[in-house]
Amino acid sequence: MSNRFIDADGIYGRIPHSGAMRLLDAVVFWDERSIVCAASSHAAPENPLRDNGALSSVHALEYAAQAIAVHGSLLLPEGRNSKLKLVYVATFREVEMHPGALDERQDAALSISATRVASLPNGWNYEFSVASQDLVLARGKTVVVAPGAAT
Repeated sequence: MSNRFIDADGIYGRIPHSGAMRLLDAVVFWDERSIVCAASSHAAPENPLRDNGALSSVHALEYAAQAIAVHGSLLLPEGRNSKLKLVYVATFREVEMHPGALDERQDAALSISATRVASLPNGWNYEFSVASQDLVLARGKTVVVAPGAAT
């Protein structure tokens, strides 16, 4: 496994998001258990998750889901197609969210961290957090399912 930097084109060559839903800027670290991504799209006025100009903290879950999907694609065996065609969140649990808006700190990038705590047939259990500088905006646990990506 590697911990090399991956830019946005590398990320979205691995997961099926496109256009304005490409929320992540880069993978800044990854290994077999975890991933850390950076994002600045929370500050973009054209962010498609905005409602009446505001970006709710609940959308931190989408940032975490994209980071987890990228990590899952990086865990695929060598020689296999590295793009996951279908990945979905089965559950979010024990989610805690900061009461403010996700774009409360527009001058600072988001740091999205996820750690795989268990492998399941065709999926993974993760713990995640989304932070801006010293402020944790969301954290929790999730089960992600990727049919055809046997672990």
